[in-house]
Amino acid sequence: MLSKKNVKEVKRQLVPLWNSGLVLRKTVYGYYTFPTLFRRCVLGETSIVIVASGHKVGSTWLYDMLRDIGTFSNGLHFIPEEFQDKNGLLLLSPEVFEYFKMLRGYFIFKSHSIPLSEESPVNNSKIITIYRDPRDVLISNTFFLAIIDEAKGGLGESFSRLSETERILKIISEGDFLLTRLENWYRTPTAYKVSFEELKIHPLDTLLKICEYLEISTTINAIERVVMKHSFESKSGRVPGQEKKDSFLRKGVVGDWRNYFNEECVIAFKNEKEGRWNRLLVEMGYESSLDWK
Repeated sequence: MLSKKNVKEVKRQLVPLWNSGLVLRKTVYGYYTFPTLFRRCVLGETSIVIVASGHKVGSTWLYDMLRDIGTFSNGLHFIPEEFQDKNGLLLLSPEVFEYFKMLRGYFIFKSHSIPLSEESPVNNSKIITIYRDPRDVLISNTFFLAIIDEAKGGLGESFSRLSETERILKIISEGDFLLTRLENWYRTPTAYKVSFEELKIHPLDTLLKICEYLEISTTINAIERVVMKHSFESKSGRVPGQEKKDSFLRKGVVGDWRNYFNEECVIAFKNEKEGRWNRLLVEMGYESSLDWK
């Protein structure tokens, strides 16, 4: 490891390359720029990113793109199973943050845990959360929970046999596991918040802002390549809007709830759980009034 004095001198001499963001080496997932190589190889920096959110809000999509842009290692390969849930995702706890202090390198994790009440005790870890119109979250889960194995959180054959409207109503009335995570992560002050809709409509600008927050040195061209690689079309072989109900990548559009919510669903959404679904919708900015049509 170089001394602080030597690091300063090396950096001074290499400022032109540093400022250029010159791409030096291609990796499996993307490209290292000069600042990235300098921080990782010369300074020996460690960075831990956690993409944490509720279910079916686009977290896997965001995780995959950030992993590739930042050339992060999948952190789950470097922590004990006791810190992972039944689906192999990170379980947030004070103990896992203590364990992070032993990690050296660039790691990214995905989690659907409830956020901790206190701030992360690890200075080099940052949490990114993504949120989505709760009505679209309900629709995605209406299909997702009908096809996923019960051992991984699916609701089983009895749920899948229900009509689509019946499934929507059941999740609205019984889906505390969804609603609580949506509420908590949206209200977590220590997480950087990203909306699914903004990421969908303006992926380059949104990812560039996230990279600035995470201090990831990259280029627009590198982000464009990653966005194309992880687009709905590339992953599913279909154009957005072309639905496949038994696929984990079902439709790939914003506002699909309008195709499934009938009057009964709207009334239930506004009133079930003492109005929590509806209040969160307005809090997130998807409607300006609780009495939306």
